[in-house]
Amino acid sequence: MRACLLPLCGLLCALAAEPLAAQTLIGIVTDSVRRPLPEADIIIGPSGIRVRTDSTGRFTVRLRTGGRVEVKARLIGFRQFIDTVRVPSTGSERITVRMERLPQRLAARVITDRRQCAEFALSGFECRRDSGIGYFRDAGELRAMQPRDWADMLDGLPGLRRRMKPDGAGWDVGPVPSRCLRAIYNGNMPMWLAQEERKADGYWEPNDVVAIEYYPEHRDVPPQYQRYAWWPPILGQPCGLIVYWLRGADRTPSSPQRPSVSP
Repeated sequence: MRACLLPLCGLLCALAAEPLAAQTLIGIVTDSVRRPLPEADIIIGPSGIRVRTDSTGRFTVRLRTGGRVEVKARLIGFRQFIDTVRVPSTGSERITVRMERLPQRLAARVITDRRQCAEFALSGFECRRDSGIGYFRDAGELRAMQPRDWADMLDGLPGLRRRMKPDGAGWDVGPVPSRCLRAIYNGNMPMWLAQEERKADGYWEPNDVVAIEYYPEHRDVPPQYQRYAWWPPILGQPCGLIVYWLRGADRTPSSPQRPSVSP
């Protein structure tokens, strides 16, 4: 009996060592210009066998039976690929999967034509802020800064530095060396008295300012204010510009005349 069992055991061991007959599906995944796509997910047939492509875009799947099987390929940024492949009952089948890249969807961006923004009304402040050119501080931001003087409202803006006023009474803010800076109020030119420009901080307090626009470079100054950003005013140097909006400024763009700014 023992002598009969030994050959049988050897046969069983040999069968166990031999792999089950299997069909092989070999493939490569590329984009539309034949560049290999690594890390693509491959899903085979109703059994849901899953593999992933290697660094060269290749994959290999062993199937228990041949016949028609569905092949899906998925990869972020590409349209899903689905096709049916016939795998032979013996041997292997090679396929090439080409995936179509999805078009990129860019976030919608509204382009504002600053030439259409109101010149003498506070509504122009919001219009120009939407254009993304310049620096803007509205009433809420200014209140949060709790400014004691005009220089405090400009803290942190590029191209500016604090300096003591000539009379020693408080601080002022001016441009860095080699640059000049002009200022207008409610869209108007600076006011003049006895041939001297009147300083705004001599007539108003910081809490009278409801918004600020700042353009450090002359090229960024809105078209409607370009004529004010020169020093001296005639045949002068191109300057940056600050637009102060004071309490009581017209909030609508339909003002037929320039609003006057009075102390």
